[in-house]
Amino acid sequence: MPKEVVLEQYQLKSTFFAEKLGEMGFFGFTEKVAKLIADQGDAFDWADRKSWGISEDAWDRIEERGIHPLSVFCHPKILKLHPRFLRYYRCVAMLPQKGLQKIASVANVKEVEAGVQTLPEAKVDGVLRCLNELASAVVSLTPDLSGSKITGMMYATAGTTIDGSWRNQIGAEGERVIRSLLLKALIGNNEVLALVDKGDRSFSLGEWEESHGDPVATVNEMKTITVSNGGAVFFSSEPDVQFMDGAGKVLGAMEIKAGIDAAGALERLGAMLKSFDNVLSISPNAKTLLVATCITDEVEARLRESNAVSQIFITTDVINNKRGSGDKLANSVRVILGLIERRMR
Repeated sequence: MPKEVVLEQYQLKSTFFAEKLGEMGFFGFTEKVAKLIADQGDAFDWADRKSWGISEDAWDRIEERGIHPLSVFCHPKILKLHPRFLRYYRCVAMLPQKGLQKIASVANVKEVEAGVQTLPEAKVDGVLRCLNELASAVVSLTPDLSGSKITGMMYATAGTTIDGSWRNQIGAEGERVIRSLLLKALIGNNEVLALVDKGDRSFSLGEWEESHGDPVATVNEMKTITVSNGGAVFFSSEPDVQFMDGAGKVLGAMEIKAGIDAAGALERLGAMLKSFDNVLSISPNAKTLLVATCITDEVEARLRESNAVSQIFITTDVINNKRGSGDKLANSVRVILGLIERRMR
């Protein structure tokens, strides 16, 4: 496999992990627990800790180290009042979601951690004992226990969870990164008029930041970007991105194929050509952009024979802005949208 493809694989994996850690709330958990301890730490009664699965040896160790019990052990009040914190304590105990589901016979771990459901009252005791018994074992066996090691345990479990989902997300992460780079360029040139989310709600940039957070980081939640001249960038599938003018006429399309296996290159090519053919049948003068990873000799030959692709960009080059490739892609889109004039070479 060419080293450029391997490099892209690891770049996309890095961005995927960072995005997922933020999306799942891991970056803020340590601070949130610290604030909980500062604000309410003395209001938690630990007299029944033995019945909650906390061993005396583990309890003595955290006391010796000056570590607050809420940093390590789950309290029943937490599960009832702050159910999202289940993810933190599960990861400190180094237990995957499936493990907790099996051991505690609870089906909605994922929903509880996402904040969309609460833990059934009948399951609280079982979940509590499971988490604390495992955390007690970890505490008892970890030399020189410290706050940083506890945080490390949480991230280790988070990494294992995210790694398990990565294999099926390479293509999707490639799309997210390219869309993010495009949106960043439009924002940087003050060309974004409005953003529409997948619920068809329209926001100004400021309104989006207030309701969704950083626009570039939350690009996957977007459906449409309306630009300053009335044109629009529409995120969909087949094609991955469409460009329209203010009247709704299709000006162009982009396909992002970030799959890294050479064996599937022809299949991806076929899907991309079909998508572009559909666009061109409606708007014969539309411009088509392909951002791809694994372009084999056979794929390259077929692309030369086809009149369906206006410009080709290599994903690795775009991500690293190698030879200005990222800037060129963004400017090609801006030209298609009529935001800037095409520069003559």
